[in-house]
Amino acid sequence: MNRRQKKKAENIRRAKLHRILDQVLDINGLEARNKSETGDEPTAFFWFNGNTGVTDIFVHYTGWDTGSGPDFAKRTAAHPKKWHASLDDVIKQLDYVRWRYRV
Repeated sequence: MNRRQKKKAENIRRAKLHRILDQVLDINGLEARNKSETGDEPTAFFWFNGNTGVTDIFVHYTGWDTGSGPDFAKRTAAHPKKWHASLDDVIKQLDYVRWRYRV
């Protein structure tokens, strides 16, 4: 893969990560998202680990509370390996959450 192809592939991955972060912000808004405050509204978490290029996405469909486990959890990588979910799969799932819960 030449330098131009690598740059194009990186730009595509960056665009997908930006879309995922936008979806998480659409689901949460910018306020605190605790079940005691927001009720049954979904809560999404986005973690990007810069040292490994790994992104973890967690979604609690009926709200987050201390000790609750996520209903949806995926780990993706900027350079996918076979044990990582694809970025497209995460985008589809977050689109579903936004549609299902009208967020």
